Amino acid sequence: MNEEISLVELLDIFKKNIGIIVKSVVACIVAAVIITLFFLTPKYEADTQMLVNNSSSEGGLNAGDIQTSLQMITTYKEFILGDAVLKPVAEEMGDGTTVNQLKTMTAVSNTQNSQIMTISVTSADPRFAVKAVNAIAKSFQKQNEERFGVDNLSVESEAGDAPQKVSSSILKNISIALVLGIGLAVAIIIIKEMLDTRIHSESDLQRLGFTILGSVNEMTAGEVKQTRFKRRKVSASKESTTVSRRRHV
Repeated sequence: MNEEISLVELLDIFKKNIGIIVKSVVACIVAAVIITLFFLTPKYEADTQMLVNNSSSEGGLNAGDIQTSLQMITTYKEFILGDAVLKPVAEEMGDGTTVNQLKTMTAVSNTQNSQIMTISVTSADPRFAVKAVNAIAKSFQKQNEERFGVDNLSVESEAGDAPQKVSSSILKNISIALVLGIGLAVAIIIIKEMLDTRIHSESDLQRLGFTILGSVNEMTAGEVKQTRFKRRKVSASKESTTVSRRRHV
């Protein structure tokens, strides 16, 4: 027999198990805070913006120049991440920095139809990120002149001394933990209800197709004591009446 649960019954189930939801959310948030503060290493991102300007005349840019610049940006994205640009930077940074490490830290992007390229370096050391991204920009300019024979690059904005923190955000991790905590609690409640085959109320019997002929109300411990006290009082009164009648006889 198929069992259907209404929205009201579902809300009642969650209300009945509100303790599981609270405990799950609190546990996940506490775990997220501990992991963020003591186990995750924060990372910082430093950005440098460069302009690609292929002007063919002193009068300014034309549509052909802009299109050429946009086409070269695609090539430049690959060129920046190549050994020709990153090897001199790795040597300048020192401390055992390798080209492969710089490749994993570096990203190049640009907005569609924009002549501005953004070079980003992400590192656990904010000073390293700033120094590396500025060094990459300078190495890129130098290698571009040597390899392509053109001077069409200019640095629009260098990375500052305060790079942006991009990972291990405690607020972000708490938000994720909140969602995970609720999801975990819902999963636990659903499994708990599916495995619970006991009859808890008349509605459970009706859902299974049984007809309710009668019911016995559940008594609290106080009501049970009060009922026992009344029975003892009535019994004592009857015994007293019986003894009185016998004496009278």
